[in-house]
Amino acid sequence: MTLPQEPPLDLLVHRMTWEADEVLSVELTHPDGKPLPAWEPGAHLDLHTGGQIRQYSLCGDPADTGRYRIAVLNEPSSRGGSRHVHTVLRPGATVTVKGPRNHFALAEAPRYVFLAGGIGITPILAQVRAAAARGAGWTLWHGGRTARSMAFGAELTRLSSTAAGPNRCSPPSPPPRRPAGRAASRWSAPAPASPSPSAPTRPSSTPWNAPASRSRPPAVTASAAPARPASSTASPTTATCSCPPRNRPPDAP
Repeated sequence: MTLPQEPPLDLLVHRMTWEADEVLSVELTHPDGKPLPAWEPGAHLDLHTGGQIRQYSLCGDPADTGRYRIAVLNEPSSRGGSRHVHTVLRPGATVTVKGPRNHFALAEAPRYVFLAGGIGITPILAQVRAAAARGAGWTLWHGGRTARSMAFGAELTRLSSTAAGPNRCSPPSPPPRRPAGRAASRWSAPAPASPSPSAPTRPSSTPWNAPASRSRPPAVTASAAPARPASSTASPTTATCSCPPRNRPPDAP
């Protein structure tokens, strides 16, 4: 049986932002402002750019039907795809995409442990957002060459803080051993406990220190390239934050 061909979409490059060293996010919108096809965490797009077709994971919010967001690492060994995005593609341009399609769907579970290295955080970011929205417990380990090479740390901090609500719990814990010269961060939210019918669950109120949020660079205009951040020689850092579970009502009799 021949599967139907996906119709291509010509989308507008709405915004480009430096997220970390050599990592550039690209927001795509419909030129007529129409809603974009729905997608689920783990999905990716085929991006036609620079004479190449490359797959990039969607790392935005699936609930936002007005835009797609991808993140592209400037690979030194690129055959043209990522280099074209970083050096040629600019806001106001039009690109052709196909998809989205999902070969990395998030299964239902009461708790998740996510592992990501470098730019591999892109599909995981949407999955962490989905886990947090479900009220599931989650832990994320994200490693990279340096702290400045690890994108979306500020968003992950906000996700864990949102899960915590007005109460904060466990303080930073010692990181696992890692190779010298590497960076790693950990975020987590406990799995929700089944509340007792006789008494409400009381969340922990121990304070914690969240990792410092990096300032988000402003979006570029169509007349300028994204400003490249200064190279960083900062020593690797590890951050840990934990959040109380989202209370759930007991099952109805």
